[in-house]
Amino acid sequence: TVYQDLGTTVSLAWYNFAGTVLPVLNALFMYGMYPEGSAAGGAMSTAWWFGMIDFVVFIGLMMVLKWPVGIRMFAVSWQAYFSMCFLNPNDTTYFSPGISNIAIEGAAVGPLVGTVIGCV
Repeated sequence: TVYQDLGTTVSLAWYNFAGTVLPVLNALFMYGMYPEGSAAGGAMSTAWWFGMIDFVVFIGLMMVLKWPVGIRMFAVSWQAYFSMCFLNPNDTTYFSPGISNIAIEGAAVGPLVGTVIGCV
């Protein structure tokens, strides 16, 4: 995020933070609805369809909203990873099971903590 001047550096750090927090909140929402992702029902289950629709809507919003490219780039990148974990019935990656039970070691919250440390 370091660039030629302070203003651009702060702007890039903000884009990084915003582009990370949006998919993290969405992942907490997804795993709040289905704590095991699609592992319980497998492919084509209700959880799988929920995750697929959530992914398509999230990516669609990122493309339609005229947010800066940095925000969209980070948001789409993280959301793709979180959604692939959610949709894969054989995935064993640990995610916090919703907003009411956030774990720092969770796969969604860990990158957010790293981003905050990197932005500071």
